[in-house]
Amino acid sequence: MTKEEVLIEMDECLDSASVSGFEELVENLLEIYSEEETSLIIAQYFMGKYSAFKADALATYLEAAIRKQPTLALIKHPENPFFKLAVIRGSKDLYDCYMEEAIYPYMKSKSENERTDFYYELLSLAEKMDEMIFQNYEPRIKGLHYNGAIPAQESHLVKINKDDFGVIEDVVEQYNGIIGRREILKDLNSRINN
Repeated sequence: MTKEEVLIEMDECLDSASVSGFEELVENLLEIYSEEETSLIIAQYFMGKYSAFKADALATYLEAAIRKQPTLALIKHPENPFFKLAVIRGSKDLYDCYMEEAIYPYMKSKSENERTDFYYELLSLAEKMDEMIFQNYEPRIKGLHYNGAIPAQESHLVKINKDDFGVIEDVVEQYNGIIGRREILKDLNSRINN
């Protein structure tokens, strides 16, 4: 199974809302690829499909993948692809899923110092990633990057150019990512300070 075939099957699972089909696909991936490659394939796929609107649904699929193979969420700590996905997208839904399904169970057998160190490593990476993401943000100026709305015949409706709508949607996703990363950093800080 090539990576292209995998992506097509993932699309089919998402389009048909088949969590069981996605679990089977994860199992097939693990037979062909290493755990590290499998986690990377899944994270990259979710990166391209993510929007704040789809976050809850994608968290369900992430949960299915982690339950199928919990070590997928622990590979390359703290640079785990699932954790990086949650931070880059600023998705509290994906982050909560990652923590609940993989990290909390893993931490049960760890000492307080080990837990603190583990969370500190996650926090350190998240802060670095947050800083890098902020450096890439550019201002979006009405009239330069997008135009205003055009009044429609009905007084309460307006029309927006399709390209302009894309710019506005992108800005909203970036804003939601900022808020999500803030919540992720806040949660990790609270775990270290408790």
